[in-house]
Amino acid sequence: MFFKGTLTIDPSQITKIERVKPKKAFKRLLYFMTSGKVSDKEERETFTAISILQQINGVFLHNSVNNLVRLAHDDIDIYFDKEGKKNDLKDALDRYEIEIGDSMSHHFQTIQMVLEHDDTTFKYLIEVQVNKNHAVGEYPIEITISGFLKEFKSHDFTSELDIKANARNIFVTKGRYDEYLNEKKALFEGFMSQLKMDIMKFIKVDDVKLEVKPTLVLTKNKKEKTKRLKEKHTQVGHPSYYYGFDNFILYTWLWTDMCHEHGVHVDNVEIVSEDGEHITEIGSESVDASESDLMDPDQDYDTRTSSFSDEGTNDYHDTLAADSSDGGGWFDSWGSDSWGDSSCSSCGSSCSSCGGCGGCS
Repeated sequence: MFFKGTLTIDPSQITKIERVKPKKAFKRLLYFMTSGKVSDKEERETFTAISILQQINGVFLHNSVNNLVRLAHDDIDIYFDKEGKKNDLKDALDRYEIEIGDSMSHHFQTIQMVLEHDDTTFKYLIEVQVNKNHAVGEYPIEITISGFLKEFKSHDFTSELDIKANARNIFVTKGRYDEYLNEKKALFEGFMSQLKMDIMKFIKVDDVKLEVKPTLVLTKNKKEKTKRLKEKHTQVGHPSYYYGFDNFILYTWLWTDMCHEHGVHVDNVEIVSEDGEHITEIGSESVDASESDLMDPDQDYDTRTSSFSDEGTNDYHDTLAADSSDGGGWFDSWGSDSWGDSSCSSCGSSCSSCGGCGGCS
């Protein structure tokens, strides 16, 4: 379990609505048949890469967030820290301004920044995505922050049993679990709210949206978690890919197993895969983890997640309800024409009105 917060930002800039080639095959065919009259629309931002990065930089420095991990311009790494350097944000942005220059600052599709930050409770992974072009109505800047609990940091010789022993007191009762979760969530929300206030202070914005949600990780296999985690270290975009974060992932992989083992009632959480892919959400209607097939680590991963793989299935309870109503059961046959009014093979009348010709016996 970790906390995930998202800030989406709509800066106060003049934008242009442009017609673009559709992405879907049928609409793309119409696009060519009509010489571009049938098209999709995108919103193009007029800010430059350098100007928006300078404003974002002001927000982070005001909150003592100054450790940059990665800075990429259209997926080209301008800066990538593989050594855990400290206080390198300003120097990296200076290098970016020199290498990109003013002309290229106007021409980009995406800017990506990854930063790390610590306080007494959390290790924060901060991911910034700036989109020059985006769908009409969407916000061009998204900041996603993952907060990992520092008290469960693992080391080279930390075992799964060590982490479970460290967390045991949290799971003794539902009240204790809720108390712990609410305490940590309040601290995380405080950090996110402060960032939101400073965004409104340092960046001219039309709107800023904030969402915070605890997140559970569903692992693919109960065994060999440590081995699989080492493999994730080479997977671009996974938290363990970035320097210093591999020690904060193991406990998140064990947390859902512990919820199931101790019968924790979970609510208002997102459930994601080992790779961070969304699986489903549990809303205010709580779920007993010990009775949930989805959170049972002894069951086959593909089987327990298959119901949640369809596009558009988002809510846990809605998905289960849809599953239970799909297809007729054996009892659905009662009251149907195939039972009450089936025809007699001998006399042709319905079996219910047959006088006993023998064909229905």
